[in-house]
Amino acid sequence: AVALDGRGHPLVGVARNAAQLAETADIIRAAGGRMVARPADVSDPAAVAAMASFVHEQLGPPSILVNAAGVFGPIALIRDSDPAAWLETVMIDGIAPYFTIRAFVGGMVDAGWGRIVNITSAASLHPPGALNSAYATAKVALNQLTRHVAAEVAFDETERLDRPPRRRTQHQVGLVPVRPHMRPHPRRRIATALVQRPVVIGDGGDFVSYAGRVIETFEPGTWMDPGPFGCLGAGPGQAI
Repeated sequence: AVALDGRGHPLVGVARNAAQLAETADIIRAAGGRMVARPADVSDPAAVAAMASFVHEQLGPPSILVNAAGVFGPIALIRDSDPAAWLETVMIDGIAPYFTIRAFVGGMVDAGWGRIVNITSAASLHPPGALNSAYATAKVALNQLTRHVAAEVAFDETERLDRPPRRRTQHQVGLVPVRPHMRPHPRRRIATALVQRPVVIGDGGDFVSYAGRVIETFEPGTWMDPGPFGCLGAGPGQAI
């Protein structure tokens, strides 16, 4: 929000927690900007519809939508998990972006320019683990939703926000090819450089997420990482 305000974009902040929303508005106000606050639960389709009407009344059709709402969900085996908490996580992290995109993408297409930023997670790239099924499932769904939206409106899903708008008619937007792709990752270079039978230590975070997909190990006990709870900085200790 602060970065968008710094680029001169009018803002509407949306969150369930009115106090935290007011705190963000105060930060932007202190920097000389302005954010209109709208407390709402984006996992509720009626609340999203009311919020969309509010946004159009206050600022008109938005050109940038950032889906950043998220909760982590129950840290438990599926058989031991709380169904209400599990569903809440999937609704907020995976379904709510559909509600907000549905509310605003038409205005972007009609205007000939728009950006939708979906905040996903490296958890969607992990091999499935035993404890965070709701969060990872929701983020995988969000990744696929992003691809579907890109295909429908024919925008490149990797396009940068700071590029200037390219004016297009609605018909022309539908003809622009989508070229979704993954940029080459330096961990692929590691994979090609390893000799056979290495002991690989994944030092938490994104390294484990990406390296686990591209680095092949050959025997049990030759891949070490911090486990499902994570522990950044674990690598040096394991190496010693």
